[in-house]
Amino acid sequence: MDLYETYRSPTFRKQADDVRFRMEWDDYEDFLRKYDANVNSEERTSWFSVAAFFEGVEVLVKRGLIDLALVDDLLAVSIKRTWEKIGPVETRSREHFNNPRLFDDFEYLYNELMKYHERHPELKT
Repeated sequence: MDLYETYRSPTFRKQADDVRFRMEWDDYEDFLRKYDANVNSEERTSWFSVAAFFEGVEVLVKRGLIDLALVDDLLAVSIKRTWEKIGPVETRSREHFNNPRLFDDFEYLYNELMKYHERHPELKT
């Protein structure tokens, strides 16, 4: 439940809202112009904090330390909305920085959650 404590903290909520609702870009180049760490460190910190949080959740799921059903109950909407917004930038960043593992656990978490919802159509996010 410490994960949920972090998730619902005012600091994390602000960072998540920054990423999902306040940060806007047209394409990868526009994203870099606006949110590169050298340009906008506060927004970039929010981005990294949120992505790293969900990355860590997936590591716990993958290692069997937390059940995907529990993650779905607590975090599904945020995982879905956040990855759908930042995923295209992160996949492009992998190429740009020649780092194929960049937030790949967050992407995996999203994909596993979508498969879980296919198996359980009564669950809507």
